[in-house]
Amino acid sequence: MKLILENWNKFVNEVEAEEPQELDAAAIVKLAFQKTDPSYLQKTLETRNSGTDAAGSTFASPTTAEALMSAEWQSYRHENLHDNVIGFSAKIPGILGIAKVSDLKSDARVRIQPSHGGENFVKNPKHPKAGQQVAELVTSYKKNLGDRSDKVDFTALILGHKDGIHNKTVDEKGKVIDPSSLVIYTFHPGAPTPPLDLITMPDVAKKFAKEGSAITTAAVAKTMGFYFVKNVDDL
Repeated sequence: MKLILENWNKFVNEVEAEEPQELDAAAIVKLAFQKTDPSYLQKTLETRNSGTDAAGSTFASPTTAEALMSAEWQSYRHENLHDNVIGFSAKIPGILGIAKVSDLKSDARVRIQPSHGGENFVKNPKHPKAGQQVAELVTSYKKNLGDRSDKVDFTALILGHKDGIHNKTVDEKGKVIDPSSLVIYTFHPGAPTPPLDLITMPDVAKKFAKEGSAITTAAVAKTMGFYFVKNVDDL
């Protein structure tokens, strides 16, 4: 991990340049990569490359942070992207790994765990759960949903304000407001899911009277407010 982060920091320093007055999509994305915490970036990348750390939708082939940063990103609009974030897309194929909890049998085994490898926290300082670690729900599609290897031909990248405050990211003319404040929120093959109520690890600890990840059933997870479930190789 240390070597990976050192190489990433070296790469960022090599490509970093003075911010022009007006940025195109590629420049906005590069700037966001430079502003994003390398640890968060690396953990998110690990969940998107197939392997034991993968959770959710994954790239069709192993991808690096450098390759993502240098991809040909274009502006991307979608009904599930609100005005406090900005979307981009690139022709990076992958396999969908997101499904509805309601697709599972009620007794299907699922795991509630820290999102993005434990590096995802509630950013908005005004949110009641500010600073708390965000939770996600995972299960083995192979065991509980069968073959769901739906392929997509693009990856979505979502940027937002570093401080997490829900300000608009673009003005009425479509120009990005203060691109220097944007960081990477997430990236994944396929379209984004709608934003839902945040479930955090303290919520999980309260429910199960213990810290850390928890194994439970789809029925229980649904009562906690989970709507989507990500794919993992095994629990």
